[in-house]
Amino acid sequence: ELSAYLMSSFARTYPTSENLQKAAFLSAESAYNLSPDSYLDPEYTTKAISSLQRFIDLYPTSDLIPKADSMVRELNVKLDKKAFDIAYNYYHMEDYSSAVIAFTTILDENPATTYREKILYYRFRAAAIYAYKSIPDLQTERYTEAISYGKSFLRSFPSSAQANEVSTLL
Repeated sequence: ELSAYLMSSFARTYPTSENLQKAAFLSAESAYNLSPDSYLDPEYTTKAISSLQRFIDLYPTSDLIPKADSMVRELNVKLDKKAFDIAYNYYHMEDYSSAVIAFTTILDENPATTYREKILYYRFRAAAIYAYKSIPDLQTERYTEAISYGKSFLRSFPSSAQANEVSTLL
């Protein structure tokens, strides 16, 4: 934290320094190093992404851009894992309605998530189980939703290891 603060303070204090770019990168890198594991609070992870993105925007021709891009991708994967783990915990606790909502929210907010295949699969499974456990008056509507989720999975991942299982359940 001190390193991030001191480097950003340097950048503000000496805006014409020849070391300005390096200080800005070191500040962003320090924020990156503060990012905890995915199961912990993502506050520092989001701050690190913002800091790195600010560096990328300010110095688009820097030779440090590939490293900054790599760090941003790594931090985004960490956030993807956290979101998936939260949704999967609903599934694991057999709160299938909440699991469907959580998986759908992830896809709405980040359609390019690295966990897309797993999310589509578990959303289908959760929706199917939720429909099965529903009262008879609501089963038709909920099965229809589950079927659309299953078809969406098969369209996106026809050669997945779970494709046969999804086809059979459909």
